[in-house]
Order: sequence, then structure tokens, then C-alpha cells
Amino acid sequence: MSRDKYSAEVDKIWKEHLTDQPPQTPQQIKAGKALIELFLATFVYHDYDRTRELVSKDYIQHNPSLGTGVDSIIEFAERETREPNRPFRFNCKRIFVDGNYVIAHNHVETGDGTDGLRVVEILRYENGVFTEHS
Repeated sequence: MSRDKYSAEVDKIWKEHLTDQPPQTPQQIKAGKALIELFLATFVYHDYDRTRELVSKDYIQHNPSLGTGVDSIIEFAERETREPNRPFRFNCKRIFVDGNYVIAHNHVETGDGTDGLRVVEILRYENGVFTEHS
């Protein structure tokens, strides 16, 4: 997918789904939109080249059930989203940015017949890439 198409989809999500946002600076909005693009590229479109552009090669993962490095995100996405009978959808509810931290509150639907999951993701964003997941 082209960057223009990602940008258009991210802007649409930002406008239509993130209606209960606190005031944010342009830099904070840029970081929040980068996180939406990371979610789209990785979990919806499986565009792992774009994932690798958005995530530092030295990415630190603090989830003990996942490895460290950008490949850990890709492996997780492959495992969680590749079953054709279980469509994966994420709905951004809120994104907060505090310094280098981008915090996302999402509703994730995994197509398993449940109501899905409410998930809070906390990532560090530095120099235009995500460097850490807490």
C-alpha cells in the first residue's frame, strides 16, 4: 500500500473514531497517527516492509510471552491474524501522547465469536520510529 493510501486511512480513523481526544500538539498527533499506521500495516495489511520502517531494529519488547526486535511483532501478527475464518479488526478509541510515550486504547475483534478485547498499548516513539513496547 502506498504511503498516501495509509495516510488517507489513518486520517479517516483519526477523524471518525478518535472523537474524544484531549488537545494535542502537531508532534503528538504525528506520533499518534504513526501508531495507527503501524497497527494497519502490521495487523490489517500484513505489510511487514512498512512495519520494519516504523519500528527500530533494536525494538525492546517487555511482554514476556513475545521476543524482542521487530520480528517479534511480525511473528505475533502472523500468529494472531492469519486464520481466514477469524477476521481481525481493531478500533482505536483513544490515543494519548506523553513525551515519547504513545498510549492507545483499542477494541480488538478477533473473529472468535466473543465481544473481543479491550487493549491498552504503550509504546515509546523516538526519532520517527517505535523503539519500545511496555
